[in-house]
Amino acid sequence: MHLPCSDLARLGIVVVQSSTTPVASSGQSFRNDDLPRLGTLFPAGQLHDYGRDIQRFHLLLDAVMVPLFLGVLAIFRDGDFDFRCRVLAIISGFLVAKLALVSGLYSKFRARSLPNMFRRVFLLWGLIVGSICFGFYGLRVGHMFSRELISTWFLTSGAWLLFSHVVSRQLFGYLKVHCHAMRVDGYIGTSQGFDELASKIKSSRWLGNSIKPLFFWTNDGKEGLANLDGLTAVLEANHPDQWLVEDPGNSHELDRILARLEDQTRPVLVIPRWLQRGYYEPILCHFGPVAALQLSGAEVSPIELVVKHGADRLVSAVLVVLLSPILLAIALAVRVESPGPSLFRQTRYGLGGVPFTCFKFRTMWIQENGQAMVQAKRGDSRITKLGSFLRASNLDELPQLMNVLRGEMSLVGPRPHSVPDNERYRVRLQTYMRRHAMRPGMTGWAQVLGLRGATETDEKMASRVQADVDYIRNWSFRLDLKILLMTLLRGRDSNAY
Repeated sequence: MHLPCSDLARLGIVVVQSSTTPVASSGQSFRNDDLPRLGTLFPAGQLHDYGRDIQRFHLLLDAVMVPLFLGVLAIFRDGDFDFRCRVLAIISGFLVAKLALVSGLYSKFRARSLPNMFRRVFLLWGLIVGSICFGFYGLRVGHMFSRELISTWFLTSGAWLLFSHVVSRQLFGYLKVHCHAMRVDGYIGTSQGFDELASKIKSSRWLGNSIKPLFFWTNDGKEGLANLDGLTAVLEANHPDQWLVEDPGNSHELDRILARLEDQTRPVLVIPRWLQRGYYEPILCHFGPVAALQLSGAEVSPIELVVKHGADRLVSAVLVVLLSPILLAIALAVRVESPGPSLFRQTRYGLGGVPFTCFKFRTMWIQENGQAMVQAKRGDSRITKLGSFLRASNLDELPQLMNVLRGEMSLVGPRPHSVPDNERYRVRLQTYMRRHAMRPGMTGWAQVLGLRGATETDEKMASRVQADVDYIRNWSFRLDLKILLMTLLRGRDSNAY
């Protein structure tokens, strides 16, 4: 399988040679067959070429193994694989094949991170279990099957899905690296572009790709692009598995380079310069015959968002009941310490930039909710004594459980900022509004990393925003659980004041 251009930045390519010295067109020739190898079991790049076939085989194997587990368990338990179990086994195999497209587990062979793969395995398994349970309830046939048998089958089939995908991922990664069955990419572009790409991807050796610079031009394009005869000589002398072409920033020059590359049979991947800024992780989409790059938006399925939203509201409802004595005690203490309401209401931006009223325990003598707000600072005279404790211990955020219950917030997500901060930084920071691709949270990745408190400089806010964007890009239920645990274990935060 060839690495799609949209995945280069996040997948990684192993650096075989990194040099800022331009490779001349008459330089040393290179062929992928020249790489040293432990054996000839896998020719260069062959595992990549068969990546889609391997995924299809893996899907077929799972569609067989899940029903097979039911049959083995039924025979072991009851001594018979009766007609009812055979029908259920056939249905389960069909569900695996159909729901695989929804989970995305069998696409982009080894292109996903391990946590991302875990999330998609659990999504597929959850969809299968949910569909079967819904069928039992809707058709009223659940009494026809042993609960012990079905429960054991659910657990063993889920364990199989997780085990098989982890093992296959690690096995093929090992074979690519240690059996030298690596795909070799020839790089065409600037030395600066090559070194930037190399610095981002050199740690992903498990992917089994290598990159070699073969033709450079200067940043101003005066040397290299002026005469492409040297590129023709490079193409004739070198035969990597695929070519990586840096976009020169000029459509005419890019057309000239691609025209030369048409006279060979290797795949060609173009790396746009503007994608190297790190703002985007594009996904290739098609609108009929028209190709487009999706630059923004979380790579999360609608089903996952619905499950996350439902879990948030359920957990918040339970917590409101369990913590009601603490909530009432804090509210009473706030009223006793200083005049004014117990709750502080402030307009914040939520999902999609839609404003909502955010609740907090009042921690200041004053209440600001306008365009002239001032961020709290260390030793701020506006903060009450009780308020200082509540802010440091995050207890002032507890009323936001009501925002979660109302569907305006999530337990975990990018923290909502004040309207003035939103309006100010959405102009200064290019990726700021991408924080609103998911519901704001009571706690978030930026907070557990210690990125909180006053943002006196744009750099501080940029670090916080980058952490929020990273959270959205890498979201999973496992990550949410990790953030919740880190929040509980952190206790008092020195940056909260």
